[in-house]
Amino acid sequence: MTSTITYVDQTKTHFSHATELMSRGRAALSRLVCVLQLWNGRARQRQQLAKLSPEHLDDIGVSADDASAEAAKPFWQS
Repeated sequence: MTSTITYVDQTKTHFSHATELMSRGRAALSRLVCVLQLWNGRARQRQQLAKLSPEHLDDIGVSADDASAEAAKPFWQS
């Protein structure tokens, strides 16, 4: 009887650890997705900024030099 209880307790412990690891994995994956979405958004915005005409840049109050500098930044840099 004791060995059965020990086995059940061990199984519960292993299940608890597995559940915790899965939860951590989901949280890490969620953070990764958020970072990838942020980077993708930056890349798209910088591509669009690089395509704006001098007139459009003037309309939004951004100099051509500032727009070029921003558009040249890598996507991971804020």
